[in-house]
Amino acid sequence: MNARIASMTRAERVERAVKTLNTPQGTVQSKQAYLLDTIGIPEDEFLEALNFASGGAVVEAALEVMA
Repeated sequence: MNARIASMTRAERVERAVKTLNTPQGTVQSKQAYLLDTIGIPEDEFLEALNFASGGAVVEAALEVMA
């Protein structure tokens, strides 16, 4: 994780990731690679941001698979 990201709170990192995920440019896969590999946010924060950006669809889909 780069120093600028490391100095942010968890909520700030998740908010930044949500903004990145909600941009119309690029695919989710390219945004995931950017956030995890280049920016260096932890995977759990990425998943939280992905769920928030999708309006909760990630958790709903996971619950459907488990049912």
